[in-house]
Amino acid sequence: MRIALILTFVLLSSCAGSFDRVRELREQAPEWYAARQVEFQGEDYPRIRDIPLVDVEATRIRQPLSPEEVIDARERFAANERSSLPEEDAADLQAWVNDVQSYFEESVPEVDFLTDDEIQVLKERFDVARARL
Repeated sequence: MRIALILTFVLLSSCAGSFDRVRELREQAPEWYAARQVEFQGEDYPRIRDIPLVDVEATRIRQPLSPEEVIDARERFAANERSSLPEEDAADLQAWVNDVQSYFEESVPEVDFLTDDEIQVLKERFDVARARL
């Protein structure tokens, strides 16, 4: 009986200590913890009915550009540095492919497959009669 009482008091004291640790951790939590906790609890989420509707006029397809607008768009496209042509042409790319391909072809070892006789020896060795139902 004494052992049960002692164990109960030890367990209660350890639980109290762990509750104190949890309380300390909550007090030391960073600033973003409260906002994140609200997010995990599912509060402050927008409702579907509060989402604004799409403006139909903004999604309509524009009429074709006028010739002046086409020229202006081409000039703006050409002025952008991201619109530059590639530095390599097809011949450079093919030369690179040939170099890489020859490197890999050289590094692949010669195949060393089993001969038909060796395969037959293995089959005979492992071809064991099995019990069947």
